[in-house]
Amino acid sequence: MTLSHDDLDRLRKIRYLTLLDTRVPEGFFSALPQLELLDLRGSKSTGGVAQIGELSGLRGLAIRHARGQIDLGVLGKLKALEFLDLYALAGLTSLPDMSELTRLRRVNLGQLIRLIDWTALTGVPALESLELNNKLTPDLEVLARLAKRSTFESFMWSAPDESQRKVDAASRTADRPKPNYVRIADLWS
Repeated sequence: MTLSHDDLDRLRKIRYLTLLDTRVPEGFFSALPQLELLDLRGSKSTGGVAQIGELSGLRGLAIRHARGQIDLGVLGKLKALEFLDLYALAGLTSLPDMSELTRLRRVNLGQLIRLIDWTALTGVPALESLELNNKLTPDLEVLARLAKRSTFESFMWSAPDESQRKVDAASRTADRPKPNYVRIADLWS
């Protein structure tokens, strides 16, 4: 599917949008000033990531299932962002700088098999909760640094396909109770 500027009239006041393998034309998101929650799924939809910096009121963002490289540097512009969910981004090797995201409290990461640089998590000023899902190789040094922060409240790694020893080591290092499970759709209610 491909959205066009003709679709803007019916979407202009929307606050929550999920796009599944949907192409987004240039400048589309800037015409959705009330959008608070955005869920981009599939390689066609994630092509719109470059435009999300235009969404100054975005509180929740999920980017899921993209095969190619995605430049997530634009995340630093999302000053209102509170929740970030990154899942199955095959080309992601490092997390972007998020040090300016003073409202970002919750990060969910999953199935990021090539992610090796987790350092940006230590720069998130208000991070309270980190939830990991499935195949990952968490940086235990980063988890240890997070564990020293008084604002860091919860950690969980649900990984039925990983060795239990690996999961236990990460959980011991983070040293926090499990968070309540939250999806982007839960933020809407």
